[in-house]
Amino acid sequence: MHAQIPWSMLDDETREREAWTSCFTVGNVRGCVPLWAAGAQDGEIRIWAPHRECIKVLRGHNKCMYSLTVWQGMLCSGSIDRTIRVWGDNFECLRVLEGHSNTVLHLSVWHELLVSSGKDGSIRFWDNFGECKRVIQDGEKTEVWCLVVWD
Repeated sequence: MHAQIPWSMLDDETREREAWTSCFTVGNVRGCVPLWAAGAQDGEIRIWAPHRECIKVLRGHNKCMYSLTVWQGMLCSGSIDRTIRVWGDNFECLRVLEGHSNTVLHLSVWHELLVSSGKDGSIRFWDNFGECKRVIQDGEKTEVWCLVVWD
């Protein structure tokens, strides 16, 4: 689920950083209470608890974040650095998914698979072992900026 974070919910430090948030998601990460995650232009991800306090800053991407989603109870992030990171229970990076040749623009979930789309014109289906199981590639390599999958 993607949502807009109310400006009043951000801490003072975050509000002072101009244009900090580039993407946002809300979800339950493996049995936790609902958490908010916001991706930043500098590659950081901030995690907020319901009591409106930043509880963790995740670092791993080195460029702007474009997409966040929760998949199989894990936070997943996509970035200009062409990677997808899968974050575990304690918000450690469990794996880095590589395959896009340009910015990862969107992440979605379909059945048990994580689905990514990117500026390289590809849509990729990832399993929980980090393997790309299928690639759909537009012949003209048209950028795929958003993606929704359903049955």
